[in-house]
Amino acid sequence: MKFYTRSHCRICNSGNLRNFLNLGKTPLADNFPQTRNLKENYYPLTVKVCGKCKLVQLVNIVDDKILFGGDYAFFTGASPLSIKYFKDYAKETSDSFPKQSQGLILEIASNDGTLLQNFVNLGYKNVLGVDPAVPAATLANKMGLKTIIKPFDMKLAKQIKKEYKNADLIIANNVVAHIDSLVEFVNAAKLLLDDEGIFIFECHYFPNLLFSDQFDNIYHEHRSYFSLLPLTWLFKNVGLYIFDIKSADTQGGSIRVFVSKRMRRQSNLLKKFIKEEGEMRLDKLDTYAGFQSRVDHIRQRTKIKLTELKKKGYKIYGYGASAKGNTMLNYLDLNSKIIDKIVDKTPFKVGKFTPGTKIPVVMQSDKDVPDYYLLLVWNYLPSILEREKEFRKKGGKFIVPTLLPFII
Repeated sequence: MKFYTRSHCRICNSGNLRNFLNLGKTPLADNFPQTRNLKENYYPLTVKVCGKCKLVQLVNIVDDKILFGGDYAFFTGASPLSIKYFKDYAKETSDSFPKQSQGLILEIASNDGTLLQNFVNLGYKNVLGVDPAVPAATLANKMGLKTIIKPFDMKLAKQIKKEYKNADLIIANNVVAHIDSLVEFVNAAKLLLDDEGIFIFECHYFPNLLFSDQFDNIYHEHRSYFSLLPLTWLFKNVGLYIFDIKSADTQGGSIRVFVSKRMRRQSNLLKKFIKEEGEMRLDKLDTYAGFQSRVDHIRQRTKIKLTELKKKGYKIYGYGASAKGNTMLNYLDLNSKIIDKIVDKTPFKVGKFTPGTKIPVVMQSDKDVPDYYLLLVWNYLPSILEREKEFRKKGGKFIVPTLLPFII
């Protein structure tokens, strides 16, 4: 059980870490056991907020090789929505920064190469991925997308710089939140970035988590939860500058952040975000209080409803074998006595079991339909409701614990 507990903030090194949320001990959310009897390791899932820079962060840190090595089961290209999203992402980036098209494009946490492939399709010649997750990165290499199967750190950055020189564009989607050594990570990106280069990253936007009670977005891979307050602190202290921001619909509400080596004029949208964060009082610790009690209330009302429905003989399945779903299932202490099975369309997960709760994952079938779905991928709610119109027309309903009303 290789993990340690942080006592200081990973951005500003302050020891003033305040309690935010305790979800108990859980197994790793993206490691799906192949058998129901497989023994799993459980790790504490405790979140604190820094009283100085206001970074919300996990303090129980599981070793990267355990988190992202072996059978880490996330594939970007498994989601049709993700495929379209990253096609649009590549086009928008190409249109916004045409000067970056001739040099190296480096994607950190490139997974199966879905985004990089779109840049190749747009005519970019020099693309490189980095990702320590063996199954996804191996697939990318088989597709002809050069991917280094290692975690991105200063040592690797120096190796890449020696072979490829500087990068005109560095992209890091849904990975900055995974990094424990954040200052080293950003300094490594700075080392590789050309003087006129652009660093773009996406991460879940913490105010959405806080004010919409999205506690299931918390699991061991997500070590930090960002607003602009701690991000500004981080980049300023390594000599980089945030100059623009964009909202994204991924992960229940994300931000795409644009960073450069030289100081650029801040966009109006960035100024608007900064102003709104002030109005949210994110600089005040009392804003973070009460989250635990709200989450406990969600658990209580959902368990009561699920138990009531099951006693009445209703068939309840889970919808989507996701990491956030596994946080939900474990914190609600559910199992196959309440949730018969989880339906999913990812071949890598089908035939396995959910970590901790040991609910079987099966391929969705029109011939096997429940009365209720517990929606474990609520971030795709609009498209799922559209896709499942027939299910709902016949009386089927979705249970979405973090929403009110939570039966749709």
